[in-house]
Amino acid sequence: MSPIAEDDQRPTSGLIEHPSTLEDLTGGLVWPILVRAPAMALSPSRLILGAIGCFLLALWSSVYTLIFENDPSSIRLSARDLVYDILTGVLAIDPSAVLETVLANIGLAIFWIGEQPLKAAVLILPSILIASVSVHAIARSAAIEHATGRQTDTVDALSQALRSVRQIALGSLGPIVPIGICALLILVIGFTLGIPILDLLGGLLYGIALVLAFLAVIIATLTIVCLPMTVSAFAIEGTDGFDAIQRSFAYAASRPLRYAFYVLLGLALMSICLSIGAAITGGAISLADSLASTATNDAGRRLLATTPESGDLGATAPAARSVVEFWRALLMLALSGYALSLIACLSSMLYLAMRRICDGQDTAEIWDPAD
Repeated sequence: MSPIAEDDQRPTSGLIEHPSTLEDLTGGLVWPILVRAPAMALSPSRLILGAIGCFLLALWSSVYTLIFENDPSSIRLSARDLVYDILTGVLAIDPSAVLETVLANIGLAIFWIGEQPLKAAVLILPSILIASVSVHAIARSAAIEHATGRQTDTVDALSQALRSVRQIALGSLGPIVPIGICALLILVIGFTLGIPILDLLGGLLYGIALVLAFLAVIIATLTIVCLPMTVSAFAIEGTDGFDAIQRSFAYAASRPLRYAFYVLLGLALMSICLSIGAAITGGAISLADSLASTATNDAGRRLLATTPESGDLGATAPAARSVVEFWRALLMLALSGYALSLIACLSSMLYLAMRRICDGQDTAEIWDPAD
């Protein structure tokens, strides 16, 4: 038999002993770790942490409303309406509507902060701290799973975040300090403009006011742009709050296009996942209401209505309606918890990806308190 014939008779199974996998195809890339975030956000411990954070945010918003609702000069910023409008735009696949909603609410928030700075501080600062503690706990848990494959207990993750609350406050609220100082100095300069003789000095100092305003806008813009990474940086590195801010600013500034790509990818993942979650949640409520309405009478259908209808509900129906609304709110809280968990997981993976691109550090290297 010729050598050629012998070669032809060799088994070909060796050619497929090591087939290519998705991990092989994406092993040299960094961005695929962001795609893991939606599944990581479904971890029961992170869902619970996200739900706790959303509940505390809603509770603080309710307390604030209870305190200031009788003040006619206050502008009520409804987080519920904002989330509803955003989800409506997402489900309609209308990015322009989402962008318009976000920009409109940012404009309203800026106007409200300028008109009522103390009330804005009472609402916003504790809300930022609550959200930051929740994001820290979830981001830390996600980073540990990515690095070691180990699941973190809910209590342990929350305890670690609470023990670090001072540094979390420095990282999340620190940029507000220079912005506040700039705003205060501009207010002093503005005060001199309304006083004779001093208005000449105020006019000369107006140039300084412009410089201060420019610095405040730059700091605010960088803070908002880098916000997804700041808390995650502290959770992953175990460093102090100001170093976390510096790292986030440096990574975003050194690779702005790569950072923009990762952020857009994260937003796309959020849009898809939250659209699916909202559709499932809304479908579950609609199915339950439809089937329950079929088996009840007019009084029962009025009780199940999402908006109160005219008519006598009976002696116990108002309490029953409250219980129904509680279960609906609990389901929506689960969706909100997933949204916060997803944001934190994406932020954690985003930071690891940017650190890998900028510093060359392996994404599996995270801070361990035991070291």
